[in-house]
Amino acid sequence: MKLRKLIFIATFFAIPAFFWAIRVSPDLLRRDSAVVRLEKSSEVRDLNREKIHQRDDLQKRWELFEPIANRELQNLENDLNPHLLQKRLVLTAQELGFDLSIRQLNVNPDDPKTWFVEAESSFGQIDRFVNQLERGNYRVRFDQIEVSLPADQYENGDGVHLEGILTIPVLHGDQA
Repeated sequence: MKLRKLIFIATFFAIPAFFWAIRVSPDLLRRDSAVVRLEKSSEVRDLNREKIHQRDDLQKRWELFEPIANRELQNLENDLNPHLLQKRLVLTAQELGFDLSIRQLNVNPDDPKTWFVEAESSFGQIDRFVNQLERGNYRVRFDQIEVSLPADQYENGDGVHLEGILTIPVLHGDQA
């Protein structure tokens, strides 16, 4: 009877131990995966905190930079428009085959930009030049224009001299 009692006690402990071992093994795997997920979530949380700090830092930098950017954007039309207009004048003259000289007259930056334009070519080219500028996309208007037609050279068609003054009005944001 001792053997039966021993087998009974052994099975009494063996069967629950067997079921416990089978059941614990998946729990250990789940525990390991949970630990890995927890570590990864900690890394993600740290990265997110860093991103929040970066966002706040960028916000502070933008708050410092925004007034400067707005000031430059307000001046953009005044600063950029004259350069584009000068380029348009020179390109139009080059398309027609003659040279053009441009000098800025005003020195005060608050005044509208004013230029003195001088060119020499045939009458037809000078006429096309002024026509393209005044009727083209840019609508350049001369404040003062003077065309000299020398009598001795006019028969050849060369030697016509153009002098003009043009002013770019200061554009405001709502007029652009």
